[in-house]
Amino acid sequence: MVAHNHMNQPIIDIATEPLQPFPPIPVELVLEILEFVASIDQKTAASLTLVSSQIRRFALPFLYHTVILSTSRELCSFLRSISSNKSTPKLAPRKVLRRLVVNLGIFALGSMTAIGAVISLCANVESLACGFSMHTFSQIGQGIPVIIPKVREQHLLGFSCRDQFDPSIIARTTTRLHVQLTAGTLALLSHVHEHLENLTHLAITVVSAPSEMCQSLLSMIEDLLCDNPMLRVLLVQDASFTDCSTLLKEINQWNGISKHQIEVRDVRLVSQKASQSPVRQWESDSLESPAGGLWRDAELVIETRKKAKGHRSTLYI
Repeated sequence: MVAHNHMNQPIIDIATEPLQPFPPIPVELVLEILEFVASIDQKTAASLTLVSSQIRRFALPFLYHTVILSTSRELCSFLRSISSNKSTPKLAPRKVLRRLVVNLGIFALGSMTAIGAVISLCANVESLACGFSMHTFSQIGQGIPVIIPKVREQHLLGFSCRDQFDPSIIARTTTRLHVQLTAGTLALLSHVHEHLENLTHLAITVVSAPSEMCQSLLSMIEDLLCDNPMLRVLLVQDASFTDCSTLLKEINQWNGISKHQIEVRDVRLVSQKASQSPVRQWESDSLESPAGGLWRDAELVIETRKKAKGHRSTLYI
């Protein structure tokens, strides 16, 4: 006799009832579902690695694609997880895990030895965000250009630019550079084109802009645009808690952006208010698909200007 609940529905005993197989669906559809859930949430990707060895191998690239280390504890823990060549049977070797990292953000302040070790092991990194002191890092002899041969995008944020440092520590392969503006950064940027010959995108984020820094920045912007024919995008962002509209107003005025002027002085120069902090901006851009929102928005502005300029030119032919 089958027992029923209060709604007169049969109660199934899962201990004796045979399990029904998963509904047959194409493997391609299963992979698309797994790819979708793994790409939008790293916690879900981590959970998928516990399902089976096959799904683990599928989910690992999504889990390690973007690694953000905010504390010294996270830094040391991650270093231990990738520094040994030993692996548990049926699990991916640790030397394989380190090769999966494409975007690496290190915002822990130390130790510098651990930071250098993580950077050197993750040799396939393409986008590197640094929140630690680059000046202190350079003092221990860790040369980023040597240990990250593939990096093409660097973000120097937070404490990284607090003190002046030698720009040669920036990888020469860098084509896109994002720098948080400080007094020390101004000196760095004034010579950046001498070291980064292939630089095409430069973003300068202003968190605090005293009046004397504004004048120096405007002078430096003019030099950067004149001395860098390879430069396609020069983005200046205001990420201050207070209003830096004076700085943006002066930049726009220099570039000829006003209600009364049609032609801009240089289409490559874009100024805007940042929607979030520089660190949060990098995290969002790295985790979104497709990545690169910081540059994509500026490129759209420049493309619109070029089309408008071309349209005006045809009016006089």
